[in-house]
Amino acid sequence: MQEEILKPEDYCALYEADDEEIRYKTMTYCRSKHLRNEEGKNEKHVLSEQLLCLYSSKRARKDAEDRKRLVQRAGEMLESGSYNDKRGAKKYLKMEGERPQGLDLERIERDGCYDGNTGSATL
Repeated sequence: MQEEILKPEDYCALYEADDEEIRYKTMTYCRSKHLRNEEGKNEKHVLSEQLLCLYSSKRARKDAEDRKRLVQRAGEMLESGSYNDKRGAKKYLKMEGERPQGLDLERIERDGCYDGNTGSATL
């Protein structure tokens, strides 16, 4: 499903201006869920859900700036030797046991693919 979300050709334009673009697409997918029936037994149910995906160029710029700050903070954590971060920068450190081995460049690049994307699931 992640590959489907990232396909720009499937999106429809919702709003376009000089410095901002908003696009959307809907996807239908099925997932199974175990629910209890009246007798208290678990039954498997297949639920059809809609996923509304939105892309905003303004949000993409903000996401990139936020990630840049987190990567900078992760670099500072490496230099200082303090790895107690409660604001998310630690996720960009490549950990080996309790000690970081450097920046996780794959994670940084992968997170960049989702800049500007948001989604909402409905039944």
